[in-house]
Amino acid sequence: IGGTLNSVVIGLQRYDISSKINAAANSATVVTTVLVLLAGGGLLGAVAVTVTSALVTCSISYYNARRFLKYWRFSVTLRGPFVRSVVRFSSFLFLSRVSDLANNYLSRFLIGYLLGPVAVTIYSIPAKLLNAVWALLGSGFSVLFPFASEMGEARDPELKASVFTKASRLFSAVTLPAFFLLLAFSFPILKLWMGETFAREAWPVLSLLSVAGALASVTTIPIQLVLGWGYSKIVGLFSLVTITTYVTALLLLSHAWGVVGAASAMVAAAIPGLFLVLVLLRR
Repeated sequence: IGGTLNSVVIGLQRYDISSKINAAANSATVVTTVLVLLAGGGLLGAVAVTVTSALVTCSISYYNARRFLKYWRFSVTLRGPFVRSVVRFSSFLFLSRVSDLANNYLSRFLIGYLLGPVAVTIYSIPAKLLNAVWALLGSGFSVLFPFASEMGEARDPELKASVFTKASRLFSAVTLPAFFLLLAFSFPILKLWMGETFAREAWPVLSLLSVAGALASVTTIPIQLVLGWGYSKIVGLFSLVTITTYVTALLLLSHAWGVVGAASAMVAAAIPGLFLVLVLLRR
């Protein structure tokens, strides 16, 4: 509920407010949790802090929603046309979330089933590093979704093309060097972090995941813009193709090359995104 209410502020592009709320809430939760644990509050005390923080954040988000949307009132009444519109949009978006879950969780389950628990560790450590890079780089460009939604109302093809080109170039200029650095220094990074023995086994995985990340970064801006313009069907179908490609490649390549094959499957799954970009460019 709090996330839904907070999306009102984000949708209005008041990131100054949303960022302050998130920073204050996260900092207060961490500090209070540490103090409670030091005082002997235990796990129950830490949970109580988390619940209290969520309630306070939800209340602040509710206040902001009422503040910026004067006409809005909380209601449990559902209007048929509105519900159908939301379901029509979100059903395809759900496929995109399923694809994300597959990349983050299903992959580890399948790798563990096919290759054993040791392979999961060799795969998961580099994957966590890539996820951290994605979280750092991608959060700054998530603002494009509400901006694109507002821009879609203008129905200006030239403006859309200009934003598409400039945002894609800027994102690529930021992300591609980061992924290429991970690719070039995968062994030293893992050696420094996990030790030489682990690095010798895992550096090919980090290298391949870096290639997959570089390819996937090309689709990040197009997906944000297309969703903002309301074309969730395109993203949903693209996600379905991506997850199908990934699972198929994982089953085939992990059998042939082990955990390195599992990482190669991520590279294969990123390739359909390049065709998505080509389709959007033609439009």
